[in-house]
This record gives sequence, C-alpha cells and structure tokens, in this order.
Amino acid sequence: MLIISWNVNGFRSIVRKGALADLISEYEPDLLFIQETKCTEYEFLKAFRECPDYVVDNYLCHVEGCTLPGRYGVALLAKNSVAFDSNGDHLIQWFPAEDVDPKLTRYREARLQAFVIKDILMLNTYSVRVTNELEGLVKSILYNEHILDLLSMWKDIGNDKALLIGDLNLTPKHGDQHEGKTTMPILGMTPEEKDKFIAFFIHPDLHDTFRELHPNLIKYSYWSYRTFARSTGKGHRLDYAIATTALMKLVVESNILTYVEGSDHAPIILELREEW
Repeated sequence: MLIISWNVNGFRSIVRKGALADLISEYEPDLLFIQETKCTEYEFLKAFRECPDYVVDNYLCHVEGCTLPGRYGVALLAKNSVAFDSNGDHLIQWFPAEDVDPKLTRYREARLQAFVIKDILMLNTYSVRVTNELEGLVKSILYNEHILDLLSMWKDIGNDKALLIGDLNLTPKHGDQHEGKTTMPILGMTPEEKDKFIAFFIHPDLHDTFRELHPNLIKYSYWSYRTFARSTGKGHRLDYAIATTALMKLVVESNILTYVEGSDHAPIILELREEW
C-alpha cells in the first residue's frame, strides 16, 4: 500500500497549478491524505471535479471542510480499488468528524480525520502550531492528548496497528531543523509542557517512520515562503508518518518528496507491506 500525505496550503491552488494531478499521475497512491485545504467541503469537491479524468474517475473523496474562511481543512483521496470491494461495498470505515475532532474553540477547526482501512486506524492531522511566544500551547497540548486518547481506545479494543500522519507542526529533534536545534518554542516550556508537546516522539509504542529508516538523513518538508527558505535550503521537518510498533513492522519505506512543488510543504510518502 502506497500512502502520501501533503499539506497543500490551499487545495484549490494545487489543483489550479496542476501539482495535484502531476503527483497522482506519477505515484498513483492508494491513499492521499491532505492538510490545510483552506476551503469548505463544497469548494473542495468543486475544485476536485476540475482535475483530469484519471484523478476524478479513480479516487473517492472524504472531506472535512474548514468552517473559518481560508483556514484549516483536511481530506482523504482514496483509490477506488482501496475504497470499494468487487461488489461496490465500502472498505473504509470513516468516523464522523464530531466523534474525533476535538472542540478546541467555539469553531470546529477541521484538523483531524479518523479512518479504519483494513485493520489499521489512520489519523489524518493538521496539528496546532505553537509560536515562539508559546501562543497555542494549551490548545496544542489538548489536541495531542485527544489523539493519544484515540490511539489508546483503539488499542483497548484489541487493535495494535495505527498510523498518525500529516503536519505535526513541530521539529523536536536535532537534524530536523536547518539550524540543527530543537524547535524554538520548546526552549520556553517547562519540562512537563515539553513532554506533552512532543508526546508522540517519546511514547514507547509510537515510531517516527522516516527517522527509524533514515537515522542520519537530513531532509526537510517545509520551507517558509516569507523568507524564500526553499531556495536557501533552510527548512524544517514538520510532516510525519508516526506508526505503532505493530504497524512499523510493515513499513517498507518512508521518505519526503522534496522535489515536488506547489506548496510550502513537500509531500511525504509511506509504503506498507501488505501482510494482513
């Protein structure tokens, strides 16, 4: 199974540029998780229908559109052969957003989707950003705890394969930021706040698939438009595929498609061995 995740920084923009169609044409992913669509469900589907026929005819959309204009939004494009069996019955169990997306403000921010595909829980996330002044920290901690609760509930009912994939909006380790330092906001946190902020990276059952397979490889997935960082190579690795121990055993490759343009983020790619 080939999975791609991409923070597109505006879905309508990458459709208009042809970047989405080019990516699907080259890789034909079974699943394409998308973050920061910046459009409502209606706007997403309208833009999707403007894609070439080989995209529209071969992929099913699950969309959680944003409620605040031009912000947030997540979606899944699933290849029809993955989404349906030979009888046309759905193979993807999709949990309603109100069951999984935490109510962080009086608006639901459309940051999270949950699916079960085969026997794997897959969480598509556009996580909360924390500024150097620690703005957003409380919201980020609540969001992280919510995701860990979902993973824990999944394990409690007898399942051990889960994937958290998308834009985590942090770079907690050396080598994942161009200065070679940890994420700046971490420097102002208490030890307890830091542990909650980087919870996915210190959890004993969760694995950063890219770093597990490529412990010394320096690659980034985000470059600021404001500072023209892509041209100077000053990036950050903000996008991750985090797998449970059981799922990590099925990971063949995890990497970053740094050459793909169209957004300030590069897509990440994950290949799973189909042994279930």
